[in-house]
Amino acid sequence: MTSSHIFFIPLVLIVGLVLGIALGRRSAFLQVEEEKRRQRREDERKKKAERGGESSSTPAASTDGAPPR
Repeated sequence: MTSSHIFFIPLVLIVGLVLGIALGRRSAFLQVEEEKRRQRREDERKKKAERGGESSSTPAASTDGAPPR
């Protein structure tokens, strides 16, 4: 084992640690953003259902045979 291993091995460990922290932080940030988007879509869906329920009890029938949107 040469003396370069004294510097090389800790350097590789530090680089791995930095990359792990950076990628983990990014992943956590993206997960939080996705959760916010999902919650916002769910809230919009609930509001839309509440408004739709107040205006009419049944949706208008489609004449072209396509399923309702």
